[in-house]
Amino acid sequence: MIEPIPKTTVMVRTVDIRTEARVTPAAAVVTTAAIGMTGMAAAVTLAIETIASVSVMSHMTINTERGTVTSKVVKTLSNTSKPSNCTTQRPSKSTSSTSASKESSHKLPSTFAAGGASRRLSILHSDQIVAAAMGRYKNHFHMLVEDSDSTVASNPSSTGGDSMHVSLEYPGKDSREKFTLMKPFLSRSKTESDDKDEYNPIEDLVQTVRIIMEHFFSPEQYKELFGTTNEGLYRSLTKYKNRKDGAQFMKAVEEFNQVMHKQKSSGKIQERVKQYGHRLPYDLVVHLLQQVYSRTVAARASKLNQYEAFSNNVYGEILPILTKEFIQRTKMDETKVFVDLGCGIGNVVLQVALQTGAESYGVEIMDTPAKFAKKQAKEFEARTRAFGLRHGAVSMIHGDFLDTPNLAGILARADVVLVNNYAFNSALNQSLLQLFLDLKEGCKIISLKTFVSLDHKINVRNAGSVESILRVKKYPYYTNAVSWTHNGGEYFIATVDRSAVQAFWERAMSDGGASLDDGGSRRSSTRRR
Repeated sequence: MIEPIPKTTVMVRTVDIRTEARVTPAAAVVTTAAIGMTGMAAAVTLAIETIASVSVMSHMTINTERGTVTSKVVKTLSNTSKPSNCTTQRPSKSTSSTSASKESSHKLPSTFAAGGASRRLSILHSDQIVAAAMGRYKNHFHMLVEDSDSTVASNPSSTGGDSMHVSLEYPGKDSREKFTLMKPFLSRSKTESDDKDEYNPIEDLVQTVRIIMEHFFSPEQYKELFGTTNEGLYRSLTKYKNRKDGAQFMKAVEEFNQVMHKQKSSGKIQERVKQYGHRLPYDLVVHLLQQVYSRTVAARASKLNQYEAFSNNVYGEILPILTKEFIQRTKMDETKVFVDLGCGIGNVVLQVALQTGAESYGVEIMDTPAKFAKKQAKEFEARTRAFGLRHGAVSMIHGDFLDTPNLAGILARADVVLVNNYAFNSALNQSLLQLFLDLKEGCKIISLKTFVSLDHKINVRNAGSVESILRVKKYPYYTNAVSWTHNGGEYFIATVDRSAVQAFWERAMSDGGASLDDGGSRRSSTRRR
């Protein structure tokens, strides 16, 4: 059972993001129904129905700090979105309109009890992943049960009913996750060798224990409660895992659970989490995002490869290590607004929200990545609750960033905008430039291809162009930073800075126009300010 959200009311409202006007809609009807009650997992479908004659674009906004999960149904007049991050966008108006209407009714990342009862979030448990693909798993441990009188052995290659199950205590109130202690294997292999690419619940459990011990306890508490890294509880888990000693492994898990329960009851874990604020350790963030991905995307990740080659929709991911660098370079924190244009499955959006507390938006046009992004946001909300962690508000929008009503209002507030334009053609990059014209002073635009020449100089012909208000710097990235290559590359950060244009015109006015280029036209070929 996961910690209930403090507030029990459900609010569905229309939002004009550009003006921040909020109106209670008479035509919005909320219904809840419990479905799929299995084990510890329960899901509730939130149906959002509107009678408005205009088309509807919906997206979900999650704010754990305020304890709210709000569905925003945004009225639109026309059409209305990789991991990190990145895909890509591209104009496809007919697709955009259809997908937007389909998204108007969606599941929120929580479970609602009818009649105003407490709302409870439900994570997707590890054992559900294994159960859905049982044919690809086999038992890892030889010993299932051990007591003073007998030991029951298990065939390591057997599957099904004789598998081992444990629950792992999480830092959040009343939070545990169920694991099936089996390992993946290659069914086509005669020796049934391990499948290193498939989700491994045992490795997940062991690494989760390590992450919790290292980051939810001080070094002094760690040593006192769990022993040293060479002789303590973590060493016991890895030792018994390697020896395939199931009974001892389960005892070590139970020992960990007992310590966790006691420390949670005393409030010490909560005190430790408060010390982090919105600056969580990088490896804690990455581990949680990996858990989210494995439970929502991994089994169907091959669908992400279904795109047109050499198009603006080519899929690629910016990996967490590069996202971490973006965060550091742009000094993102909980006071900032972040927008990922072409967010794919939303990994960068989630990482920024968790690692910095920033209000984070993702926009994705392609149907499959956009659906995964919403699934990830739902699991992300539940899992951060299970770990007792806060994050910035998250919104995933399915639509074309060139034709999404109200996006201009979001961009006007943005402090950092990410565009993975590595595969974009020049026409799309030029269209993107027009979106940047109304960005606020100091806003930073991160891109994989530069929008402005590094040696750009302002003259009378280009002083009115968008390029002239951007000050750009180039940075290198190194190996394993993006999904489409192991090699390094470069990225660019353009800062909105109108001072150079202002200075140019002030000089021209002060000398009567003598400093202007007489051979150039005063008319810009691009949109003027």
